[in-house]
This record gives sequence, C-alpha cells and structure tokens, in this order.
Amino acid sequence: MPVDLVFLLDGSGSITAPNFEITKSFVQNTTSDFQIGTAHTQVGVVQYEDNPYDEFPLNQYATLDELLTAIRNITYRGGGTQTGKAIDHVVDNSLTESHGARPGVPKVVIVVTDGQSWDSVVAPAQRANHSGIIMVAIGVGSGYDINELMEIASSNDTLGTIEYFLRCKYLKVNNLTFLFQDINECELPNNCSQLCTNTNGSFACACQEGFVLEPDGEYCQHKDECATGENHCDQVCENTPGSYGCLCEDGYILTDDPVRPCQGSPW
Repeated sequence: MPVDLVFLLDGSGSITAPNFEITKSFVQNTTSDFQIGTAHTQVGVVQYEDNPYDEFPLNQYATLDELLTAIRNITYRGGGTQTGKAIDHVVDNSLTESHGARPGVPKVVIVVTDGQSWDSVVAPAQRANHSGIIMVAIGVGSGYDINELMEIASSNDTLGTIEYFLRCKYLKVNNLTFLFQDINECELPNNCSQLCTNTNGSFACACQEGFVLEPDGEYCQHKDECATGENHCDQVCENTPGSYGCLCEDGYILTDDPVRPCQGSPW
C-alpha cells in the first residue's frame, strides 16, 4: 500500500557524528525493502537540533538507489534538541501537498532521538495525531525520556527503545502495515464547528442544513438564502438561522400555494 513516510532524526550535539551515521544506517535498512515511487512509498528526511531542516522532501526520489544515496549523503549538524518544534515543522511543511504528500495516503513519522527535548512535545504531537499522522517514537541510548516518547507515539505499538546505538545499525522497521489502524478523529478534539465525518487516515468537517463550509474547511457560516435566491418567496424573504421565511407585502396574505404564496387579501 502507498505510504508517505518521514524520518525525523535527532541531529543534536549529544548524538555525536559516529552515532548519527548509525542512525542513517537504520533509515537505510528500514527503507531498503520498500518499493519507492509516487505510486508506492515516498520517503522524506528531516534532521533537527535547535531548528528542523528538510534534507529532502517526499517526492524527490523515485528509485530506491537514489534514495539510499541521498540518505548516505546527509551531513550531521549538531546543536540543541527541540523535538516539539521539529514535529510542528513536519506537520506544517514536510507532510503537505506542496512538499509531495498525497491526499488520502497514510502518513507516518518515525522520530529517532537520544535525549529529552528542550521544548514541549505535547501540543505538537497531539496536532500530528489529530491530523491522522501515525507517530512512531524510538529512543536510543540511556538519555531518552520514556514519558516524552509516550507523548510522541500514537500508541504503545508505535513506541520503541534501543539500549545501544550500535544496535540501530542492524535494526529496521520491517513492515508498516500494522500501524494503519484508523483513528476516529471525530471522537477526539477537532476544529469542526458543526459536523465531523471520519475518513481513512483523516477526517472532514461538514455543516448542518442552511449552513455552508468556509474555505478553512472547519467553520460553518450561515447561508443567506434570501441573498442567494435559494428560496421560494415571491415577495419578501426573511433570513433566519439555518433557514428562511416568506412574508407578504401589505394587502397580501401568505398561503400554501407553492407557486404564488402571497395572494391578494379578500378584505
């Protein structure tokens, strides 16, 4: 099945250059069995320390050989550790259509870190999970914070720890299909102002009758049937929340006639 997969790699100073090379081996091992391409698995890599950096976007490489070479050529950066900021970057940039993400395709982020973030991961991770992104959190070494990893991971099934960096060199995530149990985002806090419809890997907002969805895809604005002409009034239209009502001018009375509801008054 097609997947949009982003590796979010901790490139902070505590990792060290040799261990970052081992992290890259883990990424190569994990992707080596995937069928790469726009109709299959797309892979992007973001390295972060104080700031996140897109090493390459999802749709840049269409063959496995190109992808493995690009991973091998990633340069270790060094710096602080701001995992929350990096997760926000992935949600707002790396997993958007402008960066190659495909609508309706499952989204997975694999976070590999060796330490505790300098900023909070709670809100960014919640945003990611509520967006339908499957968050995999992998802690390596002895400095990671297990509570922080639990805050990042979508579930206990997407949480892992590795005691020694060297073991990463020989490990890989063999199969991503076990991750794709749909989360009903409509049962979670979301930004829909009226109705929410769960979809595979995401959700969509909708509106009650008499309202229209704003361009933001979340807020429902009252539809003015009187202004749009979507009414059956022949004289006066009165707009009401979620509907409208017909009125007649002086000298007429309102009837049930569907064609000419306003009839001349017999008095």
